[in-house]
Amino acid sequence: MRTRDSGENYPPTLSQLPVFKICGQDKRQREEFLQKALTVLDRRGLYGAVAGKDHLSGYALSCLARRFDVVFTLQGPDVQVQTIFLGSGPQAKGQTLCITGDGDRALEKFGDELAASLSRLMQAAPLWGCVLIGGRSSRMGRPKHLIRRAETGPTWIERAVALLRPEVDGIVVSGAGELPEELENCIRLPDIPGVAGPLTGIVAATRWHPMASWIFLACDMPLASTPALRWLLENRRAGSWGRVPKLAGANRCEPLFALYERCAGQLFEDRLLLGERSINQIGTHPKIDNPVIPDRFRGCWKNINTPDQLRQAENHRSESS
Repeated sequence: MRTRDSGENYPPTLSQLPVFKICGQDKRQREEFLQKALTVLDRRGLYGAVAGKDHLSGYALSCLARRFDVVFTLQGPDVQVQTIFLGSGPQAKGQTLCITGDGDRALEKFGDELAASLSRLMQAAPLWGCVLIGGRSSRMGRPKHLIRRAETGPTWIERAVALLRPEVDGIVVSGAGELPEELENCIRLPDIPGVAGPLTGIVAATRWHPMASWIFLACDMPLASTPALRWLLENRRAGSWGRVPKLAGANRCEPLFALYERCAGQLFEDRLLLGERSINQIGTHPKIDNPVIPDRFRGCWKNINTPDQLRQAENHRSESS
């Protein structure tokens, strides 16, 4: 189980974000290193930004950190950030990264150390789970999140919450609808006004905790399992904005049982600005990974929309047990 995050720590301290001040040596050398560093990022598929003097507030830097893998600054913000120190000596002690030399080998070493630092920051960032409810359920004829496997068994939403809880720092339920008594203390997020479909619940969550990474799980995927969830969380890497898997041979991704890192929040905001309500295109973004779902987990990504599909799923589970 991860360390709990209350969701009330936004905005986070910038020491938790990939914001790096370049210091040491003189101004010209720092500027030259910055240009070389941006080239290193580009070769590694990382998006970098340079914060100018008008973007040094904590709020402005955190906004940049939502759109870029790395934010550099040559000037000193009034808040604590990561540091890249050029040179050696007593001043280098305690810095995030220390760079000695200026050749290709030194730059590649810097790239490796920066990637390792970004990975540490990513793993330390809050990871939240969000169960999406509130669809019309017109084909099922009743709220899907309240369906039970057996008469006295847990509802689909209770099962989803229980599945996510051991792997995340906290859980929210996004969308309208009655909840079972057992979940009455769960954090509820209202839909974004004027927005329909899964996008409204996803944006509600990413706005509520914009610096978190998120696992989104639709309530109508009752076959999702702990091994499938842990597979989804494997191989997270710096520079990836999410893991939206796809079935072997499929042309589309599966965005409703997927992992989205901090920067992916802006991809959903961009869909809103464009007036697009479908989220399928998010999975095709070049910063999103699309691992192929192993055959043993194919059923975990099956959403159930009709009574016939529900009977088939129940029969399949009975035969498997």
